[in-house]
Amino acid sequence: MNRKKGKEKKFSLERRRARLGIILLLPSLLIILFIVLYPLITSFVWAFMKKSLGARSEAEFIGLKNFLYLFRQPVFWKSLCNSTILTVCNVLFQTVLGMVIALLLNMKFRLRAMVRGLFILPWATPTFVAAFAWSWMVDAENGMVNIILKELHILSEGIPWLNQPGTALIVVIIAHIWKDLPWMIMIFLSGLQMVPEQLQEAARVDGASRWQEFWNVTVPSMKSIIIIAILLRIIWTFKFFDFVQLLTGGGPLDSTMTIPIMIYQQGFESYSMGRASALGVILFIVLGIFSLFYFKALSKDGEM
Repeated sequence: MNRKKGKEKKFSLERRRARLGIILLLPSLLIILFIVLYPLITSFVWAFMKKSLGARSEAEFIGLKNFLYLFRQPVFWKSLCNSTILTVCNVLFQTVLGMVIALLLNMKFRLRAMVRGLFILPWATPTFVAAFAWSWMVDAENGMVNIILKELHILSEGIPWLNQPGTALIVVIIAHIWKDLPWMIMIFLSGLQMVPEQLQEAARVDGASRWQEFWNVTVPSMKSIIIIAILLRIIWTFKFFDFVQLLTGGGPLDSTMTIPIMIYQQGFESYSMGRASALGVILFIVLGIFSLFYFKALSKDGEM
């Protein structure tokens, strides 16, 4: 009887503690929900409205007209294409280069800690500073890239890399790979250190080559980490804004226009919050699809 009462008392105490925890967390949860849900709901509502930027501007319900307008604009399809190209190229090269460099940095050599630290620098560099540095490096007259190419007699005169439609997107892609590659290296490096050494030693004893050891032991052991890293990079790259905006602003001739930059221009240059919100909804749907894959991969990783 006493044991039963003790259990009931313990259960009651745990329930009171849980209730107290919920009460203490409630103000923070409400603030977070307001910060997240209010802009999201507002964007979805404005996507179906004719709404201009300004507190006193009246909103008029126009149904799907904002979406139909965007679908008729060549710049929308151009921005969608550029966002896709930017994402595919960045994720592909960051995954391959990130794995190669992570494998090299995982080896034992002198000054390994210092070299690892140096590889983090591009990622740690503020976006504004990185964009300014790249703008200077590819400058037509005084840029380091043109100076080196002219010294090697590859070019006779400097190329305005960021001012030509044919080269601007290439520079943006390379600059973005340089900026975010360290993140992928760090993720893969941490994954490599979790690969069981017993499996690697067993593969070597069985006479496996370095490539066979990597493909049959390392990759399967890191499969969930690789998938999650790739999905996160897809999500983050597709909504990439600040670096491209600082480098080119979507130009020249919309050659580097992306969905996030188009949202900014529609909202804060054309003052059409309705069309900007419609673009935001499209971006939300695209990212939502990849987010579902991400959470699915995350749940599988948790089960493993």
